[in-house]
Order: sequence, then C-alpha cells, then structure tokens
Amino acid sequence: MKYSNIITLEQFKEFMKDVDSADRWDDFETEEWESACEFAGLNYHDYDDPDLLFYDLQKVLENCRKYRNSKRYNLYENSGEVTLEKVHEGCTVDMVEYDPVLIKSFEVSSDEDPYLFEVSPDEDPYDASAKEEALDELKKYSSSVREFREHGTNKRLFDVTEYYIEEDYYDFDGEWCGGGDIWDFTPMKFEVISEPNKEVLAVFDNLADAEHFMNYEIDYNDDLQNARIELQETIEAEKDKPSLNTDISDRYGQEDVNEMTFHHHK
Repeated sequence: MKYSNIITLEQFKEFMKDVDSADRWDDFETEEWESACEFAGLNYHDYDDPDLLFYDLQKVLENCRKYRNSKRYNLYENSGEVTLEKVHEGCTVDMVEYDPVLIKSFEVSSDEDPYLFEVSPDEDPYDASAKEEALDELKKYSSSVREFREHGTNKRLFDVTEYYIEEDYYDFDGEWCGGGDIWDFTPMKFEVISEPNKEVLAVFDNLADAEHFMNYEIDYNDDLQNARIELQETIEAEKDKPSLNTDISDRYGQEDVNEMTFHHHK
C-alpha cells in the first residue's frame, strides 16, 4: 500500500491528489484512509459518509495552504547603474526596477508541527538560527563599484553591485507570497586615503561626499601631495570573489573601466 504511513505534508498532498482523480474511492485501502486521517488530526472511524470524510480532509489541506507558509532568509546579489549622487549602501534596491540574483537561501525551521492548521498564523514559532546563518554568510561578500562613461553622452555613471539578506515568505506551493524586509547589506564605506603616507583621512557612507572632501576640503602640500578614494573592505569578505555579473567592459563595449579608486593630484 502506497499511503499506509503518511508522515509528511508532501505524502498527504499526493494522497489527496490521487483520491481526487481516482474513479473509485474504495480503490484505497482502509489503512491508507486511517493514515491520512491520523496525519490530519481526524478519526477515520467517526465517519460513515466518505464524501464528508473527503470534505474534512480537504479543509485540512486548505488550512495548510492558508496558514502554514515557510519563511526564508535569502541572500541576493543586485546590480545597477547610478549617478555619483546615488552611490551609497542600498542604492541598488532604491531603483524603480531591479532584478536580483538569488545566491543562497536559508529556510527556517519551526518548533511547532509546520503542517497542522490549528497553529495560529499570528504566532511566530520560527527559529532565528536561519537568520543568523544568513547574516554570517553575508559577511563573506563585499560590494563593488565601477565607473564608466555612457556611450553617446559620455555621462559619468557607476555600476554598483551589492549583496543583502531579505526575509521572504512562500506559500504552500512554494510560491513567493510576502515579505521583502531587508535585514542587512554588504557595507559600503568610502575611505579617503592620503599619498604618499597612506593615512585614512576620512570615511564616508556615500561616494559624493567622499569625492567632495577629496577635491575641496583637503589642504594639499608637499607632505600631502594627493589622495584617493577606496571602497572599504570588510574583514570577513573574501578577496577576489567572482561575481555572477558579466564584466562591465563586455556589457558596454568599453575599455576605460575604472575600479573603485579615484585620485586627486595636487
């Protein structure tokens, strides 16, 4: 017998699907009906009418669909092209349209049975360890900024790639049904560094302020001949991690692509 020991939601879903498409419900053994009822919290022997039994089993299934969503903390990579004034942490999700790439997903577990419909949707039995794992994984990644000139206009633009953790909910069938709260991004701090002694003069949370400081607020002299801006790396971030994006020079057919280091000379 195929369904004599139903212990998972997938088995229960498959049983109900097969019953619904069967020519005769008595094609299924009593032990299979008993197993389905036990999983659903019903007593098979309380029913004389098979139609009523099937109706109540369907209600359990529908309540599973309604209440028992899964929650995942998703690690996304997102890229976008922005102007100087918009280069800051989170800028890639501030755009009207963006298309993030899912890197890794951390699905939470529950101390409660995740399939019993009587668990209130207002309760939050989810395990926070999945969020902690996702945030720890995020530390292995770092943001990147590349400058380029737009063809035709020669407009100065920046291609920004960053990573973030988003909390999302998925329904009974695995389809996204809500969420969107972002817990954290890969940091984006811009250091203004002096030359030749390589001293960090200031740190900014956006590129425009860093560039203004470098160009207009530093008193350049013989000891401080020039300065540069670099994107600060996190200690945990892996160096030279390959990006899922194609190289921007390939995308724009240009050779004059600069890494995130800008110089000012005396």
